[in-house]
This record gives sequence, C-alpha cells and structure tokens, in this order.
Amino acid sequence: MVSPNVAWKKYLNSSNLSINRYLKTYGDSLLYQTLKRLTSAIASKKSHIILFRFKDSDIVSKIDRKDYILALEKLLNLCTKLEKYEMCRDIHTELKIHKLKEARGTKPKARVTLT
Repeated sequence: MVSPNVAWKKYLNSSNLSINRYLKTYGDSLLYQTLKRLTSAIASKKSHIILFRFKDSDIVSKIDRKDYILALEKLLNLCTKLEKYEMCRDIHTELKIHKLKEARGTKPKARVTLT
C-alpha cells in the first residue's frame, strides 16, 4: 500500500509559526532525529528516505536525494531561529564536510603535457 506523501519543506520552514512554537518547546528530539536521518541518508547514498512519519496515520513526508543538502540548510535556518545553537554547530559541520567532499570530487586533475 502506498502512503500519502506531504511536502517536507513545510515542516522545516523557519517562518511556520505554529511549528516553530512546538519545536521551541518540544522539538529537540525531532530535530536531532531529522539531522540523523539526513546525515545517514547522505552517507549511504539512499535515493530517498521518509523524513517524517505522522503518528497514528499512514501519512509520510518523503525526501529525495537531490534535496538532502537543501533540507540540511533549511534545518540549519530553523535551528538558528529557534536558538538551538549546539544543533546549528552539528548541522554546519555536516554541511562543511559535504562541501569538502564535493569539492574533492569535482577538482580537475593536473595535466602534464609533453612537448
């Protein structure tokens, strides 16, 4: 059976006031789980993951590989707004690691020309 999918961006949006109020008070666990899911998916190169599963429901929020880094950036913005600075540090570190790996992978090799 296929689960209904809702857009993940809605839940990592720093301007969504009702979600921000909830996360400010109760969200540490959810925020850390989200970070862990994203970093694990990036490391294992999964094509997609279920980022959120809604309790007592078959509704999920699926995210594709192409959006993992965008999701980390949105999570960083959200944590900054919520003043979750330790989490910001962890997300920033993950983004930095990813960008370094990406830079190494795209760096052109030096060519030697013989004359």
